Amino acid sequence: MKKLSFVVVAVTAMIGTQASAGIFGGLCKKSKCCEPAPCEVAPAPVTCCAPVKCEPVYKEVECTVMVPKWETVTKTVQCTEYKPEQKTYTRTVQKMVPRMEKRTCEVTKYKTEMKTREECYTVCKPVTREVTEKFMVAVPHTKTVKGTKTICEPVWTEKEVEYCVMVPHTETRQGTRVMCRPVMTEKEVEYCVMVPHTETRTGTRVVTECVPVTKTQTVCVDEGHWEERQVAAKPCSTGCGECTPCCTPCPRVCKVWVPKVVTKEIECTTYETKCHTETYDYEVTVCKPEMHTKTVQVCSYETYEEPCEYQVTVCKPEMHTKTVKVCHYEEKQVECEYEVCEWTCEERERTCTVTDYVEETATRMVEYCVAVPYTETVEFEECVYDCVPEEVTETCTVMVPYTVEKEVQVQVCKMVPETRTKKVCVKACGSCQTCGH
Repeated sequence: MKKLSFVVVAVTAMIGTQASAGIFGGLCKKSKCCEPAPCEVAPAPVTCCAPVKCEPVYKEVECTVMVPKWETVTKTVQCTEYKPEQKTYTRTVQKMVPRMEKRTCEVTKYKTEMKTREECYTVCKPVTREVTEKFMVAVPHTKTVKGTKTICEPVWTEKEVEYCVMVPHTETRQGTRVMCRPVMTEKEVEYCVMVPHTETRTGTRVVTECVPVTKTQTVCVDEGHWEERQVAAKPCSTGCGECTPCCTPCPRVCKVWVPKVVTKEIECTTYETKCHTETYDYEVTVCKPEMHTKTVQVCSYETYEEPCEYQVTVCKPEMHTKTVKVCHYEEKQVECEYEVCEWTCEERERTCTVTDYVEETATRMVEYCVAVPYTETVEFEECVYDCVPEEVTETCTVMVPYTVEKEVQVQVCKMVPETRTKKVCVKACGSCQTCGH
């Protein structure tokens, strides 16, 4: 409806623009009679005594224009509204039933392990530089001096000495040791398995679809036409370049739009929303518990004692005799020459190296302790919940659509003819004045 009203407004606006342009835009055509008419031969020339004055004159011209006019019209349209309704349906709820079940799980424990990593530390790096300094030096001078000295000379003698030696001996002894042997036994264990089953259920759903509806719409169409009409005559200044009685007015023809508003009914297609309820089937997977039995082997260990022989190494002391050489020293005076050192101080210069320390960052490998996880299997009891289906009835509110007719105010555009006046500028020339003789 809105799209059609916009089209009518655009068409009427275009037509009104063309009509006003035809009247006020200078679409008038000059007739051929506006050209100077041929003059008849005058019996005697007339001499003008004074010049002719032409002054502008404004005249009003009437024309008809189609003007759009908006009107409010009441129309009946169909609307979709909803009303609440109570519906009851039954659905299956899974109820959780607890029970105790023995299970095994893997427990993570940690053991320490040494690893190596690289870390940064600060090192003082020595930097050497040369420095010249003065110092005092004690210079040695040697001289030979005679004297005596005491020396010790070794004297060797033989002597028998007893010593103890631990001699190993191997002995065989009797004893018992504890041994373990595995014993395998069979045991029946029950376990629960959730077996999936597929069930087909029926449900309802609301489906919405758009249905095309053909309606009739009333519109206004301007089927007018253009006509050529004569407007007020415009007087000529002169006919032959001079003021003579042969001058005739020049008529003017204008193109005028003659409106013809016609009301038509056209068909248009709109879409309405309709809702309906349909039944559909869907599949649901339900897990049901089943108890199974299996035979497992259990390993246990039993201890027993058995006699055994083992060898032991025993060390026994034995006395041995050996001859050793014993050394003792005897003092003796001997003449000798020896050198004596005397020192004299001298000042000297030297270039020495001075070490400065600069901090630098270095890397090193450091060992650290890491906890490494490992798993162990532990048995424990756990509360397990079984799903038991149970039917529950529920009530819900559903919005049901229905169609209602309502009156709506609609803006309609109509083209109304209107008479307007416009001032047109023309030139009027005065009469000829002749000279008297």
